[in-house]
Amino acid sequence: IHYEPNTFAATPTMTSTRILMAMVILLDLHQKSWDIQKAYVWSELKEDERLIIRYPKGLERHHPQTGEELFMVLHRSLYGLPSAGRQFTQKRDTFMLTEFNKNGWECKRCTMDPCMFHFTKEGKRTWVLCYVDDLDGASECKEHLEEIYQTMNKAWACKEVPSTFMLGIKR
Repeated sequence: IHYEPNTFAATPTMTSTRILMAMVILLDLHQKSWDIQKAYVWSELKEDERLIIRYPKGLERHHPQTGEELFMVLHRSLYGLPSAGRQFTQKRDTFMLTEFNKNGWECKRCTMDPCMFHFTKEGKRTWVLCYVDDLDGASECKEHLEEIYQTMNKAWACKEVPSTFMLGIKR
């Protein structure tokens, strides 16, 4: 309440990860994991969150008439900004809930874990667990999982990573 900008970005619980892995085994689901490259720079800063930045030493700029030092205004989020994770998470969630609720898709965010998304298409179920820019998917249909990945890859550059190793943990 007393700190701006708000920096909270939900992260999945260990229970959600364990449940998803149990479902992979129990339901013989297809898996796919990917990373959204340079995720934090994809989100725009609101006007009141923009930062004034001094040009790097040696690259300074000055007003041609007054000689006054000029500064830059940061319009996009950056790694290291306290609110960067939250800003990208909001952008990612809005994208998923918009893009995957049309063309035969239905996407819902789970109530107990806001980082878990449940997709359905053609009666087949897919689950995606989001760790800000690292996504872990499991699906009854390999093609649906690939379609989710490709749709996100068109919006942002994504890179597939092995599902056997997620966030430094070998599974």
